[in-house]
Amino acid sequence: MSQTAPISPDNFTNVPIPPSKQQKGKKPIPLLLGLLVVGGGISYAVWRTQPQKAVDTLKLSGRIEGYETEIGIKRSGRIESIAFREGAYVKKGQELIKLDDSNDQLLQ
Repeated sequence: MSQTAPISPDNFTNVPIPPSKQQKGKKPIPLLLGLLVVGGGISYAVWRTQPQKAVDTLKLSGRIEGYETEIGIKRSGRIESIAFREGAYVKKGQELIKLDDSNDQLLQ
């Protein structure tokens, strides 16, 4: 597309004016910026709609104090063996210690 301009104010003869190089260079920049913004918006929308993996673990550091329980027995004797170390997990009914039963055998 060409533009025309008058040569002189007295003579209204129109002469075509070629488009300048600056006008050609300015058009692609806004177009490219617009396409970049639209493309970025679409890619962000697609990324946000993808399901995210649920995290099942939580890594923390710290110290947890366990419950202390006093245990006792109904008879006296020497301990022959201890089945667990301090801090180990135990369940109800598990043998914790074994007493020396040599005194019991003498009494019978």
